[in-house]
Amino acid sequence: EAEFLINVMKSMKKNKTYSVGLILCSLCAFAQGQMVTKGVLSVAPNTLLSVVSDFRNTNTGVYKNDGEVLFRGNFTNNGTFSHSQISNGYTRFEGLENQKMSGTSDAVFNDVLLYNLSEQPAFQLEGKVVISGEMDFNQGIIDSDNFGGSMIFNQNAEIINKVFSTGFFNHS
Repeated sequence: EAEFLINVMKSMKKNKTYSVGLILCSLCAFAQGQMVTKGVLSVAPNTLLSVVSDFRNTNTGVYKNDGEVLFRGNFTNNGTFSHSQISNGYTRFEGLENQKMSGTSDAVFNDVLLYNLSEQPAFQLEGKVVISGEMDFNQGIIDSDNFGGSMIFNQNAEIINKVFSTGFFNHS
């Protein structure tokens, strides 16, 4: 299986054809584990990237979302994580288990959907998240108090579907 993936990648190099979708689909088919970004990963407008396992952006990773990204597992950002100023980058956290949001660097999102029906609090915020657009608290509680994280809303950011309860959200 791994040999097949290597041959596909060699063939793509010979033909000067690069298909991130094919590579990512091949990786998902042959390996179970996390998606790790060590270089540049850019999600173009009108593109959907689904990450079904954990996602880790390393300190050398540069990630930009100008399309739509779905995270099913834990999220760690130790590198550059952003969107362009003219995009409508949309990020969905839709886990089937509790999800950790961690990292040593700010994760800057445009629009975000939180939807997780797991035992609450479904989201454990250990890192710093910055929202530039719309934050949709659809389903799931974020716990930052017990995990040392923070969520910052830029000046024009909006919050929708908010439900305030103890420990859910502290806006200062």
